[in-house]
Amino acid sequence: LYDVRSDAEMTDNTPEVTIVHLTPYSCPDHRDGAVTAVEKLNGDNKGKGYAIGFNKDHYLRFRLVSVIGGNPNSIGTSLYSDQHVAVLDSMLETLKPQYIMGTCTSVSSLEKALALKHKTVLMAQVGPPGFYKDNNPYVFGIHVNSDTYPLPALQSLRFHINGERKSIAKQPVRVIYRTKSEFFYSTCRSVIDKAILDGFDTTAIEYDPEGDEDDNGVLNKDDVAFLEGMADQACPSGPVDGSEDAQHPALFACVTAGVEAGTILARWRANGCRPGVTWFTTATWGWAESNKDTIPFFQGGGQWHKNF
Repeated sequence: LYDVRSDAEMTDNTPEVTIVHLTPYSCPDHRDGAVTAVEKLNGDNKGKGYAIGFNKDHYLRFRLVSVIGGNPNSIGTSLYSDQHVAVLDSMLETLKPQYIMGTCTSVSSLEKALALKHKTVLMAQVGPPGFYKDNNPYVFGIHVNSDTYPLPALQSLRFHINGERKSIAKQPVRVIYRTKSEFFYSTCRSVIDKAILDGFDTTAIEYDPEGDEDDNGVLNKDDVAFLEGMADQACPSGPVDGSEDAQHPALFACVTAGVEAGTILARWRANGCRPGVTWFTTATWGWAESNKDTIPFFQGGGQWHKNF
């Protein structure tokens, strides 16, 4: 539990806005971002808070109540989902906040119904446009459309192929992506749809991270053999066709860091893959910090405030 208020003296000219924030254990960036924002705003004007009003003589300060809802990797996704809903419902009932700071993408859809139930504005932190299309008047967000993230990489590949006077139809585009989480799904579906439209040789490889494809008792997202099998579909071992028109594959992956990204990348290395393009969702995350030898050759998509 993190409950922060400004230490400055409160007056009639300093109303306080309460924000609640509930996240899984695995989303420190979202928690840190909320804390950074609130501490910055409360520290404005020598600690008086954010200036409002025509004369800027009133100051707004924020109370952030941030709770870690549990660890889905320990208790399972289904149980965590139920727990997330129950805890957030209790926070909204008890604290009567003015805003909900949206959680990370994997469980973001759980919060929309509660925002409607409690008539509380949800400031979502997810980018897929489909997230905002269910006519819920309490759901807001300011993200750049994440469906556009991988498209510049495909555009640059098309430009290169045209410049080399090679055949787009012979250029393999292979896309591995999760079906769970609208962010992962819609981000990679956008590049699949565009690649097909442009005439690339396109293969979509989708998987349910919470499923057990080979019935071995290990979820797909943690099943090394299963993940290696998908990697082989995208870029099998062996030399690239030596013909003049042969192309190295363009590889796109909408996956999480850790087992998924690590296993797929290691398999491609073992297979001797030499992709023309490599685009990963993880390339703009903290994952990049521990893969400094690899990341200069990757592309990815994200959005950051200029001050960071």
